[in-house]
Amino acid sequence: MTMKKILYLLILNVLISVVVYSQQKTHNEDFYSYWKQKYRKSVTENSYKLGFEKQTESFIDSLRQEGIDTIGGYIVTLPGWVSTSNCDYGTNSPWTAYVQWEKTGKAFQKEFTQSCQFHEKSIEIAMIIRYYLNAYSKIDKEIILPVITKIYRFPNGKIKYYVYDIAGHTPDYSIFCLIKNKVGFQRFYGNAVEDKTNLFYKRNIESTTNSWRKMIDNQLTRDN
Repeated sequence: MTMKKILYLLILNVLISVVVYSQQKTHNEDFYSYWKQKYRKSVTENSYKLGFEKQTESFIDSLRQEGIDTIGGYIVTLPGWVSTSNCDYGTNSPWTAYVQWEKTGKAFQKEFTQSCQFHEKSIEIAMIIRYYLNAYSKIDKEIILPVITKIYRFPNGKIKYYVYDIAGHTPDYSIFCLIKNKVGFQRFYGNAVEDKTNLFYKRNIESTTNSWRKMIDNQLTRDN
């Protein structure tokens, strides 16, 4: 085989790879829009009632009754896990929630678990609120897709069915933010941003929503 033919085949393979990648990316974008339209729920000022436990929900209600209108909530549930902490020892599917709020120019936080409530404390910055305030235009348009491993289509390109992995024992995250009449809410499972077999892994981990979650985690780890 001549050098000219080898060069031609190399260029052809590159072009084919580019076309295939472009088609796959287009199909993934199409599926993203399909999933978002089908499963993205309307966000309201009561969306925290969908993902937060009763204790946390009641506390947020009490803040709102006081006239506080800048509130953020974050809860992590561990399905199928057993707690070994002192206050929740032996609890199945333990969860930890944090509520942050701003009042008269100051920021506060209160922590909850299934069996315990902790004293509220002053914090330097309410990360749940401040990050959302700076990035809501992106967060409100996003959705974190679960672990989708295969997408099958009809010959005309329409979605036929898909294969996804059940979350199992991966963390369940919910983030809520209320700033006057502006409301943000996101809920997703941890394997969506951990499992590299997910066709949407890269998109998920690079999302503003995932950055929001990481910034909150960093603050909580630093302050606790």
